[in-house]
Amino acid sequence: MGPIHPGMQGPLGGPVQRSGPGMSGGHSLSPHQQHGGQPPAQRKGLTPKVIIAISVAATVVLIGALIAASVVSSRDSVEDGARRYFDALGKTYSDELADHVVNVPDAASLEEARKAARSQDYVVKSVKANGSTAIVNYSVAGRDETVELEMRKVDGTWKVVDGFSKLSLSPDRKGVDFTVGYSTDPVGDRTIYLYPGTYELQKDYDTSLSTSLWDVEGDRYITLKPGESKALDLKIQLNDRGNERVRSSLGSAFSRCMIGNDVAPAGCPFSVPAPSDRVSTFGTWSVAGANRYEVAQRAEIAAGQEFNNVCATFNADVTYEYRNSAGFQKVPAETKKFTGCVDLTQRTPTVTWK
Repeated sequence: MGPIHPGMQGPLGGPVQRSGPGMSGGHSLSPHQQHGGQPPAQRKGLTPKVIIAISVAATVVLIGALIAASVVSSRDSVEDGARRYFDALGKTYSDELADHVVNVPDAASLEEARKAARSQDYVVKSVKANGSTAIVNYSVAGRDETVELEMRKVDGTWKVVDGFSKLSLSPDRKGVDFTVGYSTDPVGDRTIYLYPGTYELQKDYDTSLSTSLWDVEGDRYITLKPGESKALDLKIQLNDRGNERVRSSLGSAFSRCMIGNDVAPAGCPFSVPAPSDRVSTFGTWSVAGANRYEVAQRAEIAAGQEFNNVCATFNADVTYEYRNSAGFQKVPAETKKFTGCVDLTQRTPTVTWK
């Protein structure tokens, strides 16, 4: 019998006996039994059969998805890829076209192409595959066109290799620049990416040369087929207003030269020898048969000159008048033919004389 613990009583008021390690008799109570509770229920884990069933089901789903993707991929064709590309061409204000093209421009170039573009309705009439090339007959803006597109299969989907068009401009004059379509970004000497379509060349107003003074020879509209690259040589010429600016600038400069008493005005194209018999420093210049401001109105302006050095030639009879003891005397300038060059890129054109 185990030891008697004083202070603890059994149900009949007698002492309680305990047994434990090293004690004989009786049974030890668990903590839950000591407080009158029930032992906790044990959790049951997934059985091996359930785990196997779940694994099999997941594998079947994955295999099914792969098979479905493989079926879709195997069904995609060169013709399908070309049609998706032309569907996206009608959505130029989104980036969807890039999803159907292999060689996609960088983000900045894409944004510039988007700003320049305008919506155009493309109607595909037929698509024929020749190996990895799609031959597409389509219409746009009332025109019937045909284009051959190189295609490439990427992750099971056919895409157009070069679906964006490219444009570069080479003006034959310095100091001019252009924007294309609805974009306000100047093209400069870059090659820019564009959505296929028709664009109008616009003069870039953010240049030192006034855009009202020059024009572009030929058509200002450019049409780019899908994937087409164009490098345009642009012929620039002074228009009537530009020629008038040259002549009026020469006339103003010539007129300023005629103000004053000097026999050899500084920076001017005419002079006379200093008279030895003059009795005063007073003297005047005059031009025969014309207003001095209009002396260059018939000036000849050669084509193809740079706008910072547009030269023109005109004739004028210039005379210097002074006073000697006998009265007023006139001395003609030896030069009868004058050539002046105008820098039109300046806000106020400057003139130099040859």
